[in-house]
Amino acid sequence: MGERTVGHMSEGLWQKVLRECEDRGLKAMLMDHEAESMMNPRFFDMVEEAKKAGILDVWLHTNANMLNPEKSARLIEAGLTKINFSIDAQNEATYQILRVGGNFLRVIQNVRDFLRIKKEKQAHYLRTRVSFVEQKENLQEKNDFFGFWKNEPGINLITFQKHIDFRPFEKPDADRNLSEKELERKHASAPPFHCSLPWETPVIDTEGNMMPCGAPVRQHTKEFILGNLNSGDTIESCWNGEKMNALRELHRKGEWYKNPMCRVCVNTIRSSHGALIALKRERHQETEQPKVDS
Repeated sequence: MGERTVGHMSEGLWQKVLRECEDRGLKAMLMDHEAESMMNPRFFDMVEEAKKAGILDVWLHTNANMLNPEKSARLIEAGLTKINFSIDAQNEATYQILRVGGNFLRVIQNVRDFLRIKKEKQAHYLRTRVSFVEQKENLQEKNDFFGFWKNEPGINLITFQKHIDFRPFEKPDADRNLSEKELERKHASAPPFHCSLPWETPVIDTEGNMMPCGAPVRQHTKEFILGNLNSGDTIESCWNGEKMNALRELHRKGEWYKNPMCRVCVNTIRSSHGALIALKRERHQETEQPKVDS
């Protein structure tokens, strides 16, 4: 497995995924992971094919940079049921810092065009969300972001999410070589954590690898991969296999720290959230400081 190889899912793999989903009665599919799905030239056809396979709920996260009126119409006509626009700013300068290479004004217009077409096509069922990941660069824009989008007809959800620093996933963590007993001693006093994702959200990448969740797999965490659909495995065999069941058992016991990926994930979430809380307190104290006349 390479480090984030660039490419599209092959037609053969996609058809294999579809057929098994259809045979097993899968009803929901999120059609993105660590990439912009509309870069795939077949993406709109794939949405249609997913719907024809009996998948009722087909949804997408997108940065909206590649959207335009024609593509918006195609997405709606293809049967998309949920779309999440990742924006994170209400100011062009902030947007350029957080979403390097994107075009803030184009994104705003693209989303507005989508909302207009959604109304024209009476696609009232299509849940439309705009999201804002809270970071030090954009905290001061939260109210403006909410105030702007709440007045846009067709927006169903405005979400504010806690920032997670993904850099720790790029290298092995400090506990990598500890024995099971050493891990138990080190994490004995850690706050409990139980993850629901091993029962909810499998991910299949463009190479056919299936993972228990959307945590970013790299070369040093490739043991997190459950199997490969191009190598004879199936969604069912991965999802109900020994490796997946062993991970579920760890989480039933609250022993998340015994899996290298889960350990990095939980520790990263906790440290990122702690840093954000500290930043908010600092900002609040700055705004609450009494003014002293000179």
